Amino acid sequence: MVETARAEIGRETDKAGKYLTFGLAA
Repeated sequence: MVETARAEIGRETDKAGKYLTFGLAA
């Protein structure tokens, strides 16, 4: 359960990080 939640948060964080990176680059 905890591992799944951690994986979900990690995925969301990675997604947000990609958006931020593209936003700064653009």
